[in-house]
Amino acid sequence: MKLILNKFILWLLLSSCSIATQAANLDEQLSRLTTQKNYVCMNCHRAEELLVGPSYRQISEKYNKLIATGKLTRAAVETKLAQAIVKGQIGQWGEVIAMPPNQVRGVTFQEGKMKLDQDGDLKMLLDWILSLASH
Repeated sequence: MKLILNKFILWLLLSSCSIATQAANLDEQLSRLTTQKNYVCMNCHRAEELLVGPSYRQISEKYNKLIATGKLTRAAVETKLAQAIVKGQIGQWGEVIAMPPNQVRGVTFQEGKMKLDQDGDLKMLLDWILSLASH
């Protein structure tokens, strides 16, 4: 019994180290993606943990659930997230500070409508965020 318990504790320790390493790697990916472009995403968000705003994994899971249940299409989710990033938003995540508008390359406005550039920074960021949901 003691051997089984020791193996379980070792497995638990290794698993938690692996999860922490994955979170650090995701934060590093985001940092590379945003800091070289002078974006300030990391001031309020992290890949795995709640900071000022929700984690990117929480955002990903919320919006991927809407896609999976057919409530929104992928394009509608991208538009909704892009608008939140570009225009700012408040109230979507409860009692957190309002997200201010952000200037991100990869979006244009035509006749009052926002258009995502398919090879722009914003599209790359949205794809990265939506890829984080647990499957």
